[in-house]
Amino acid sequence: HCLLNNARKQKDFSNSCLTVVKSLIRAVDPGSDIRADPLLETTCRPVIDTLCPRIKSGDSNIIMCLLDNLKSNRMTEECEDRLMEITYFIARDWRLTPKLIRTCQTNLINLCQLPTNWTMTNELKDDQIGMYLGCLYQQRQQLDRNCSTELKRLMHIRTQAIGLMPEIEDNCIEDLATCKNPEIKGE
Repeated sequence: HCLLNNARKQKDFSNSCLTVVKSLIRAVDPGSDIRADPLLETTCRPVIDTLCPRIKSGDSNIIMCLLDNLKSNRMTEECEDRLMEITYFIARDWRLTPKLIRTCQTNLINLCQLPTNWTMTNELKDDQIGMYLGCLYQQRQQLDRNCSTELKRLMHIRTQAIGLMPEIEDNCIEDLATCKNPEIKGE
């Protein structure tokens, strides 16, 4: 988490370290199961028990519940900090959410022309990442149910990570899908 925090705050963070950190996040996938990140789970456990008691351990909706309750007076500063360290990366690169890749790969190939031989290790530029996410959103009516659900979850994570007002999220979600790299909270 120290590296996640530093990568989030320092503009001159080493590219090689950033690449390895992203690979680790991709492998662990804490957005799908908070238990994959023991520090996040331990730090947020009291908040989860209070604000998200009906959600089973291991359910990806725990992260969503925490994000939905960021402004709650029961949200601890420590939990919010750990949560923001993870969501900072997830919100910027959909490849860091393996669940989205697994559930949407067929849709990405068929509707968005993702190469059939693409793997998670392929390099993509920031504008390509945004292009594929934007394509999924533009094709949302044609997506299968699981992909559509996961896309909505990722878009919600993006809006929470950048501190987007709910009114803007509701009315600008399609345009948000085309934003390749939101950097400043509230921008």
